[in-house]
Amino acid sequence: MSEEARIRKDRDTLVVAGTGVIAFGVWNVLKAVMVTYNSQDTLLEMLGDTENKDLVMIFLWLSLAVVLLAVFGISFYVGVSARKEGIGRKPRKYRVLACLMILPHFFSALTSVFYAFNDTNDDLEMVVSALVDVMGLYVMIDLVIAAFRVKKWMKENPGKIV
Repeated sequence: MSEEARIRKDRDTLVVAGTGVIAFGVWNVLKAVMVTYNSQDTLLEMLGDTENKDLVMIFLWLSLAVVLLAVFGISFYVGVSARKEGIGRKPRKYRVLACLMILPHFFSALTSVFYAFNDTNDDLEMVVSALVDVMGLYVMIDLVIAAFRVKKWMKENPGKIV
């Protein structure tokens, strides 16, 4: 494969993987909301006879919303930036964030796989969640590799358009 064909492939990867990062960002938000919602009874039991249970739960949900908006915002920024670079627009500084995002994706995938294999209820939801998390990790790694290849090529070939 020629060098130009490889760069075109890497740019296409940036567009597809950027879309995937946005989609997996949505998945992570939905998963966190579902887990928290399903754990609400346990959280209420942990609070015991606290007078302000409702106030504590509202604070928990608001805190979760702020954190999830920040996490999704990062995913959205990385995804949109990768897509823009993939279609040939001026690259942004998203690579460091993308690299940092690999670590939480790795731990999320690892945890999901662990729970899927150790689930005594043979719950299909856990297996599907594990597969989605592993795919999210793969997409992040693929995006980072393609992003650094394109950056390197652009430094070596200034002004050249492929």
